[in-house]
Amino acid sequence: MLPKPSGCTGCPLEHKGRGFVPDLMAKRTDYLMFGEAPGSTEIADGKPFQGRAGFVLKQWIMRQVPQVQIASEKGRVSYANVLRCLPPEIQGRAYPKGQERIDAEAHCKQYLNIGIGDAPVVILLGEMPQRF
Repeated sequence: MLPKPSGCTGCPLEHKGRGFVPDLMAKRTDYLMFGEAPGSTEIADGKPFQGRAGFVLKQWIMRQVPQVQIASEKGRVSYANVLRCLPPEIQGRAYPKGQERIDAEAHCKQYLNIGIGDAPVVILLGEMPQRF
């Protein structure tokens, strides 16, 4: 598990969330897969989209959009999440609600290593990336 960066203070998840998962960026990005938050597998591996849900999403998207499969084979797909730590489970959902969620999302923007407009194609996976 990667430690949280020193600048991760002031976030509503500072003492609640576990670990830290940075973006997994390709040297040249044709597609950015942008999800909500890491899961326990991602926290353990230190890389986004490594758990079961990430695997299933990647496989499904690559079957639906063959160009993503080709780009992936060339190492030109990047992966990132809105939140960088594993949020606590709240009412069966693994991320905060209300103002706490808004504040956590805003705080995590500083760790996004690519501008959303920098990738030719951005694949938004979930509710949170659609608001980002």
